[in-house]
Amino acid sequence: MPAGPDPTDPAAGLDRVGDFRLLREVGRGGMGVVYEAEQVSLGRRVALKLLPARMGADAKHRGRFEREARAAAKLHHTNIVPVFGVGEHEGTPYYVMQFIEGRGLDAVIGELRRGPEAAAETEAPAPGPPADDPSGRPPDTAFVRSLLNGLLAIDTDATIDADATTDRDATSDGDATTARGTGEGPDAAPGPAAVRPPPGATAPGPSPPASAASVAGRAGTRAYWRAVARVGVQVAEALDHAHGRGVVHRDIKPSNLLVDATGSVFVADFGLAKSEDGPALTETGDVLGTLRYMPPEAFEGKSGPRGDLYSLGLTLYELAALRPAFDEPDRAGLIRAVTAGTPPRLRRAEPGVPRDLETIVQKAIERDPSHRYASAGALAEDLRRFLDDRPIAARRATGAERLWRWCRRNPLPASLAAAFLLALLIGMAATTYYARREALANGELRASASREQERFDLALDAIRSTREAVADDALLKEKRFEALRSRLLGDAGAFYRRLEAQVRGRPDRRSRAALAAALFELGELASEVESKEEALAVHRRALEIRRGLAAGADAGPQDRAALARSEQAIGRVCRDLGRVEEGLAAQGRALEVLRPLAAASPDDAQMQLDLERTYDGLMHLHADAGRFDEMLAVSEEALPLQLRLAAARPSDPRFKVDAAKTHFDRAIAYGRSGETLARARPSLDAAVALLREALSLDPAHPEARQVLGTCRHQIALLLEREGRDADAAREYEAAREGLEALVAEYPSSYEYRTRLAEALTYHGRFLARTGEAARAAAILDRGLELVEGVERTNPRSLRTAALFVRLAASRIALLAHAGGEEAAVALVERARPAMERVASSERGLRNHAYALFELEHYGGEAYQASLPREAVASLRRAILVIERGFEPGASREISLAAEYAAILAMSGYPGAQVWSYDARWAGEAAMAALRRAAAAGFRDATFLRESEQLAPLRGRPDFQLFLMDLAFPAEPFAGQFRRPGP
Repeated sequence: MPAGPDPTDPAAGLDRVGDFRLLREVGRGGMGVVYEAEQVSLGRRVALKLLPARMGADAKHRGRFEREARAAAKLHHTNIVPVFGVGEHEGTPYYVMQFIEGRGLDAVIGELRRGPEAAAETEAPAPGPPADDPSGRPPDTAFVRSLLNGLLAIDTDATIDADATTDRDATSDGDATTARGTGEGPDAAPGPAAVRPPPGATAPGPSPPASAASVAGRAGTRAYWRAVARVGVQVAEALDHAHGRGVVHRDIKPSNLLVDATGSVFVADFGLAKSEDGPALTETGDVLGTLRYMPPEAFEGKSGPRGDLYSLGLTLYELAALRPAFDEPDRAGLIRAVTAGTPPRLRRAEPGVPRDLETIVQKAIERDPSHRYASAGALAEDLRRFLDDRPIAARRATGAERLWRWCRRNPLPASLAAAFLLALLIGMAATTYYARREALANGELRASASREQERFDLALDAIRSTREAVADDALLKEKRFEALRSRLLGDAGAFYRRLEAQVRGRPDRRSRAALAAALFELGELASEVESKEEALAVHRRALEIRRGLAAGADAGPQDRAALARSEQAIGRVCRDLGRVEEGLAAQGRALEVLRPLAAASPDDAQMQLDLERTYDGLMHLHADAGRFDEMLAVSEEALPLQLRLAAARPSDPRFKVDAAKTHFDRAIAYGRSGETLARARPSLDAAVALLREALSLDPAHPEARQVLGTCRHQIALLLEREGRDADAAREYEAAREGLEALVAEYPSSYEYRTRLAEALTYHGRFLARTGEAARAAAILDRGLELVEGVERTNPRSLRTAALFVRLAASRIALLAHAGGEEAAVALVERARPAMERVASSERGLRNHAYALFELEHYGGEAYQASLPREAVASLRRAILVIERGFEPGASREISLAAEYAAILAMSGYPGAQVWSYDARWAGEAAMAALRRAAAAGFRDATFLRESEQLAPLRGRPDFQLFLMDLAFPAEPFAGQFRRPGP
């Protein structure tokens, strides 16, 4: 039975589309199929790209197809396939391009990869095209032979001596001739440029073409590396042209680079990188090929000009090495490699590559976009320097720099390796020391020596496994270091379990105390790698041992202090897990232990510090619980202690910083507990004064700089609320500059990046309000970039999720007001996981309800034009956020009324699926909310009358009656909002 038509072929059963006669299919990708065609009216060959019918029916795919055509059409460059026009045939959109008689660079690489032996098999092909190819195209091997002659012929001596020391372009009028192709018609491709004859040749003219075997064998010669560079120059210049016109390709790869027989390279398929195709197109080798060349940041939804440079760098790597930089065969392995791995250096893959060319390629494929070339033009210029035998601008990274970059990319494993080794060595040293003293006291020298050797072996195993964990590439390829975390904790846990088994039978206090200390360190390690549940379990084991030690008849103050530290640690971890009440209980128990100890030992600095840290933990937990009065009460005890510690050590900035942080926290608590803003300002000023004292002692003190920046952005916020915009602008700028400098020095610091992002949130909103939309957008985009980076290292943090929601809400508001609905919708989708994480937490919903509401509200606006049904869903979610998270009162009810009114307005949108009964319900719910607002004291009828958000209610008689009732304060609700009778 004959097969049916291919549903993915938009021209199935057709031999003509409008003015174009289809000759053959030449390629297909995620957004269409390309045919060689003849434009009948002009008698010329063209390339015709059609959108498959199943995709053309989707408005989103159709829009993207049209945008692709428009993007390509506005680019006019020698090395970009030109677009001649667009059209539609029986509902199928198409656009027309110049037909390039050439091959994709992937086919060229494939032929070169076969090597000279395979090429020799095709040395004497039969005349004419193969019988199964009616197009007249030469087979790939013959084409590649012609192509490389063209590429190599640009070096005048290339086909004579691949290792010649002088290379000049064959452009001198007296020394080179140009041979044109023999094809007929205006679009016939030119043939390869002729090559200067060798010295002593008797006749000028083109050199004979090289054999396929000699061409394939020439890969790896000096002339070949120069040919690779020329390919790179052409593509980089084309990209520089596109980037200068605001177009980012996002899908640079060998198959999207067409090469003709003269060695000219053409960039094709602009705008195909982010397709949303069905399974048939997302599981194919073509998409795997796209994954293979995607920059790491593309997996986080980021795209930019430097992403194109990365993809071009990988393409040049493959052209030079004749193997992909990332060669994993399966999709999962490929994604892990691209997102977290680093390809082998080019000279390891192909030792013959010149060092300068390797340096250029390595700079283009740096994982961090900021380490790549600043522009495609800069990359092209460095490739030209290589071709001209001039020093290149790029510099090879030293081994130390590569190690440093690895540490910056992977701050968590790098720091954990050191912390883990230190914890193991401390635990081992303490246990061995006390065990040896006990053994000596009992005369068990031989047994002690044996145990020490056994424990030494354990420590050695742990050190070795940690070193291997950090060095093992497979572990480092895990995006969020799950495997590394498991390895570290598994090895550490096994070590301490074996250690515990050895000391379990020893009743001496020293061994038990050393074991508890080791477990404490393991709990801290687990907490640092975000294994909070494991951390809590281990800290509880340490607590159990310390409770026994503290209850003993011979217990001393240090035993009780160690018990309090374990309670502190449990309180910290419980806070991270969102178990606020449990954390408060643990910190409360620590406080009960430490208060009398600190009072009895006023000169014991460590005891005083332990007490201060307990106060600090309690303040943060009360803040998390929304109990700001309790937080202020604790700070009343904490602050005098901190100021005493600072006065007792005037040359130590740390204590001044601690006191400044409490002043700052008090300022925040004043604002959240209903106090006037005037109460907050003195606390902020006191914090700033202490921080300036600390910085006078140590100008580089990072924590002092961080807290100062945070204080200044809070001061800016107060100034803004007072209407002092000029003063607020100066403070916002000072806060941003200080925190940016800190992040530049400590790029892996979670706290510093988070604090900067928080400051940028308010700064961006301020700029938007004061009319500086462009600067506001840049500031908010920087904040989003920071938070997404933080999320990669701390993916379960409620704090960063809430911060992303706030930033996204502000950015989406800007986009919605500027007509950027498509970008706004994309950002809503990026923010959705963070929104769900915040909304699912009682603490998150309580503290960040307004940000969630904003995001859903502005998301609803963005969805209106393209996805009206999703717009209604966003508005419904906004209503739920208001109902669950907003404090009762008139403001809450007005917000509810506005969202119900927005749903009412959506009843006029096709596809919104707001039926008549939905519209009736929304209108009645909006009016009910307004009545509740009036009952709560809201009387501003002018605001309600002029509010654009409530405009959908203006046509309702009950809304007009409600406004009239508000105008009569003596009897505002007479007759249940009916006009009073005579």
